[in-house]
Amino acid sequence: MQKCTICKQDIVLVPSAAERAKRYGGKASDYTKLFTEHAACVLKKRNDETRALIERTKGEYVNG
Repeated sequence: MQKCTICKQDIVLVPSAAERAKRYGGKASDYTKLFTEHAACVLKKRNDETRALIERTKGEYVNG
């Protein structure tokens, strides 16, 4: 089972990687390698980075 690279929690695929491989072809490992982060984790990380960028930009605008 793959761990999320952001939160380090297990990534549970529904349907499972084995079911995906059976249905669409390939190996189960092909599907576990595709999904390395939870969607919610990616969105939170992107929002946090965007917020930090906005704050940094505001600071440059005020001080610049």
